[in-house]
Amino acid sequence: MTIQINRKICLLGMYATGKTSLIRRYVHNIFDEKYLSTIGVNVSQKLLPPLETSNNKIVQFNFLIWDIEGIDRNNKLQKNYYAGSSGAIVVGDLTRKESFEVINGLLSDFSTICPEALIVLAGNKKDLLIENTDHPQRLKELAAQKKADYLLTSAKTGENVDELFLLLAHKIKDKL
Repeated sequence: MTIQINRKICLLGMYATGKTSLIRRYVHNIFDEKYLSTIGVNVSQKLLPPLETSNNKIVQFNFLIWDIEGIDRNNKLQKNYYAGSSGAIVVGDLTRKESFEVINGLLSDFSTICPEALIVLAGNKKDLLIENTDHPQRLKELAAQKKADYLLTSAKTGENVDELFLLLAHKIKDKL
């Protein structure tokens, strides 16, 4: 028997890191070159494949994915969106160093509101990554500091997008 479990997941990060594009690729398998700025929050839903737990039960997560507008740490309303989250994917843009500079503060704010939530970091726009940039190394260091997993993704090509959400699903499953 499969047990279906709803879980709220937040996508967090600076504006234009590709949060909406990652969700659209994951949920609908589409990509659009046009930049769509999220205002407030947009919620999508995705039923994941069944996963087996350590005690041989089968669970199937229904992710309620909250696409939260580009982070403004002074916006108190944004922090209300975090409540009740089981996890977050924090997205940095591999072509913009400044998108990684906000991650520590973001994680601090999120962890204060959801201390039990699990985190995965994503370095998005891998398809635009140029040689000799240290942004992937910066992401690796951030992940090590926060004891978090990370993946390099491309919403455009779909590279590691499914794996990103499944990685978070497995972390949540392992905590059941």
